[in-house]
Amino acid sequence: MTPSAEGPTSPGSESGAVRQLLYTNADRVVDGVRTGGWQILEQSPALDDVTASRLLALVEPRLNPVSPLSGFPTPEEIANAARRYAQIPTDDGTVLVHTAPAGADATGRPNTMNHVVLLADEERPSVCTADLWRSPDWCVPFGPDEVRATAMPASNRIRAGQSVSDDSVSDFMAVPGRGAVLVALAEILDGVLAQRVNRSATSVDKTTTVLLPVPSTDEAALWVGALQRTCAPRTGRLLGFSTLERVGTERDLEALAASGIDLACVPEQDLAGMPIHRSGLAVVDPQAPPTSAPASAWARLVAAMTADLGAWVAGVEAVRDVLDLLEDHRDVAPGWPLAMAEACDPGLLAGRAEELVGKAVEHELVACQPGAIAGNGYLIGVVNDRVLGSAKTEPGHWYSRLSAVPVSAPVTGVVTGLARKYVETAVRNPRWLLDPARQVSRRAFRCLDAWSRSAEGREALVPLLEAAVHAVSQDPRETAVLIMVDRLVRDGVNPPGARTDELLIPVARALAAEQDPMGQRARILGLDLDRRCRDALMRLVERVLEESAGAESSRTLPWMSEEVIAWFDGGAVAPALGELAAQAVLIELAGLIDRPVAGPAAATAERAVKALHGVVGGFELRPDVVRLLADFAPIDCLEAPPPGWRNVWDVLGPALLREPDSPTSARICREYLARRGHPEAVFAQSVFNRFSVPTAVCLVVLVRHTALMTRYSVQAAGTYARHILLAAAILDGDPLVARSPAVAMARSKALALLILVVWNGQQVDLPDAPALPAAVQNLDAALDEDPSVLAAPGETGLGELLPLAVTRVFWRGRGSDIPDEWFDSVDQDLRRMEYAESRSNAQLRNCDNTVVVIARSWAAYLGAGQSETLRAALLERMGGAPGAERWLDKRVLPAKEASGLRRRLFGGR
Repeated sequence: MTPSAEGPTSPGSESGAVRQLLYTNADRVVDGVRTGGWQILEQSPALDDVTASRLLALVEPRLNPVSPLSGFPTPEEIANAARRYAQIPTDDGTVLVHTAPAGADATGRPNTMNHVVLLADEERPSVCTADLWRSPDWCVPFGPDEVRATAMPASNRIRAGQSVSDDSVSDFMAVPGRGAVLVALAEILDGVLAQRVNRSATSVDKTTTVLLPVPSTDEAALWVGALQRTCAPRTGRLLGFSTLERVGTERDLEALAASGIDLACVPEQDLAGMPIHRSGLAVVDPQAPPTSAPASAWARLVAAMTADLGAWVAGVEAVRDVLDLLEDHRDVAPGWPLAMAEACDPGLLAGRAEELVGKAVEHELVACQPGAIAGNGYLIGVVNDRVLGSAKTEPGHWYSRLSAVPVSAPVTGVVTGLARKYVETAVRNPRWLLDPARQVSRRAFRCLDAWSRSAEGREALVPLLEAAVHAVSQDPRETAVLIMVDRLVRDGVNPPGARTDELLIPVARALAAEQDPMGQRARILGLDLDRRCRDALMRLVERVLEESAGAESSRTLPWMSEEVIAWFDGGAVAPALGELAAQAVLIELAGLIDRPVAGPAAATAERAVKALHGVVGGFELRPDVVRLLADFAPIDCLEAPPPGWRNVWDVLGPALLREPDSPTSARICREYLARRGHPEAVFAQSVFNRFSVPTAVCLVVLVRHTALMTRYSVQAAGTYARHILLAAAILDGDPLVARSPAVAMARSKALALLILVVWNGQQVDLPDAPALPAAVQNLDAALDEDPSVLAAPGETGLGELLPLAVTRVFWRGRGSDIPDEWFDSVDQDLRRMEYAESRSNAQLRNCDNTVVVIARSWAAYLGAGQSETLRAALLERMGGAPGAERWLDKRVLPAKEASGLRRRLFGGR
């Protein structure tokens, strides 16, 4: 079968026009202007200047043949002169650069004519580009006059020449030893050509440049023509080659390795005695043909094709016949045409090396699946019969074939057939399904995963999974079904979800159970399951936990085994699995009970509280978890606890008392009291003799935020303070919050307020509380240590309580030393106060010094900046009593150097 003499064309502004340019050194007149030197002599109208500049970068105008032309060559010598014919794949497309000697220029220097052609992206070209060698359409003028007058071919085509043809190449390959050379070229170049085919781009970076020593450029063209006849012409356009490259120095080798040339033909003498040890370069010497066995599929097929002349001729014809059946060759790999030819005509090549050829054929038919094959039922049938026609039932056979599928092969057609064949044999082989030592191939995994996700795969897997269940049903182990599912999942199979869940739900129940009386859970945990299988079990355990929430009225969390959580990848449970995530983080928190560290424990506690929002229904927490949350959970994360958390106040109460000054704590307490129908204000208006522990906690917290010293009336402050003492008494009996510093501080503030209430003339009845006597005894020291106990954040001023109490303690301290003019009024005033004092509890009597301590602490709290304001306000309230100013300065606002906390607050005076 003889190819058409028509060469490649390229679409442009003119229908069928080739985009090309001529580049040479010429002297000429253009539009009346004389120009000289290297220039574009002519350029296709369809070729824009930007693209033309990129093409010129590929031109090497110097031509240095081994045997240059004489000074006065004959026409025959010119016609047969050495030329450089290069093909370079680029992002613009495949570029042909033809460089021929052009004699001397007008100054006598050597000149060349460089004819550059940009090929079109044709879907199914029929002519190999090597066949254009010595085409009559290449511009090859000689001498300045001819150069000046030359023009691009009028036909706008580059036709095939006569030097490289089927006949000439066959004669060339008939020489013994040349087949081994061609096999070596295919072996090295297979990878880069396959990549360029798969990526649909011509400029994929090469990894190796092959140096092929040749005696002439004509023989170089024949080598390229032979190689291109073993693949599709469209694929051959992706090969960078040159018929003449000189490599006299290391710099030449470096430049060649960095060029777009994959196959560089060099004069034999250039490599004589020149060892090549540079990475990225390989030498294939026709004078010393390689003897190693080929490894790539294309090279093996080329080896069979070059076994003898008959195989060569048959192969060339068969490749052409196969390609005629396809409408598009752009995604045809180098070895696919030969593989398909052998599959269509078994024995065409296999008789030469049957085993090697058989494996190469199957590899290529699986690795490459041209899109155009879908429209050819004959080729599809041939591929399926060749690859899938085996009757073998051993799953290992099919798995090994899946494992050989290249990662670049699409999971369609024959690859999906291989995937189905494997699964069909695997599900009927219990030994294979339950083999714990079976290794997984990433290539096979990719194919099985893609197939099992497809509509075809999902439908096929429904009965296949049942076959697998039946196959392992005779195994005595209760974990047999789990192991079977895990092995399929490891392989990449995605079994039907609903049925798989049914099979695995008993396993999930065993993992979620609190106890393991029969040891089933321990046996499950002894399995090394795939991550995806464990994820499926986590999802099912979540379902079991949610079911338990609906079946049980009250649950105590966590109850799951710590070993189960660790088995689920160290507790790395997705937050979306709310129930399981809560169990995991609670178990993690419980593990800190013997060695809690504040920072990490607080972070874990916060995650635990957040995880509880994923728990369905009502629940309680274990005492050890409650203790840790109470000690470490930040109050901010407890502001909106899950509604089903029944013992939340076992955590919330201690946490509030741990952070009583937090605005979040105050907000939580006010909202809680409001929901209970007892807003904070009611505790300053009504009298309660008992209330719940949560209410007591809220009052103890809120007293830290309530400005009782300055913004409440005497009666309201006394009512509120009495409730604080009652709350403190209630909390003293609760082991979770007993001895809380917040309770002691609240009690101190309440006692101080109630003492002031008595000194304001109102009777106070203290609640019955064992801790009160000691608290009263220690009150002075407590206030002296921390005066801020009396105040709410930001509270300033004087209020109603303190001025009258200070005045009365001043007068009572005078005893009988009261001026006559003041005696009656002071006496009556003190009697009213003393009557209230006598009617109040004994602990609140004779607290003269405590009133002074309270006043002094308030002054310390306000600080030196407000000292004069406080002094003036107290003196005004004392009405100019003689000796009051000196008494204040001595007892309340001492001028002597302060000590302790007062010294730090406002310094010595």
